[in-house]
Amino acid sequence: MTTDTARADGWRRAVAAIDEAIRSGQLDAAALAELRRLEPDDPASPAFWQTLIRYVEPYDAPPGDEGARRLWERRWAAILGGMARLSHDPATPAGHALAEAGFSELRLRRLLRSADARLTDELRAAVQFLAATGVPADWRQLAELVLADPGRFPDWAERVRRRVSREYFRRLYDLGRKEE
Repeated sequence: MTTDTARADGWRRAVAAIDEAIRSGQLDAAALAELRRLEPDDPASPAFWQTLIRYVEPYDAPPGDEGARRLWERRWAAILGGMARLSHDPATPAGHALAEAGFSELRLRRLLRSADARLTDELRAAVQFLAATGVPADWRQLAELVLADPGRFPDWAERVRRRVSREYFRRLYDLGRKEE
């Protein structure tokens, strides 16, 4: 199994564990509210740390290097905050969800071209848009978008971004929103 496949498998399992915790009530309304208010640059929230340790670390171990660990925590803070706002639907690819919700091509371009802090900001905006329109998305793909580090794994990050873009435009055409 390649490194990116093994890591993505861990992320998918973490997303499934978080989704199950939300659905079963293990993450209660107070914890979810705290996660929704979470700022990725300042994850001082007890709900963040409890969720990270209980549902993420068993599947995606934090890096040993302090700088890499802080970036990993920031990325997971963005994902956890998003999952507290927007339902996970494994049957709805991220690109399809964005197209169905009417997310603009310009905003999609900004999301897919951004990295690090800008990416977490763009993700938050996309999640708020999806939540406001009531369209759930596959959080496994959204997590991979955030976690596939273009600095360390440029080919993998590019594949993820291309997949989301391909799904978005395919869905637009299926919906008849694009003229030929």
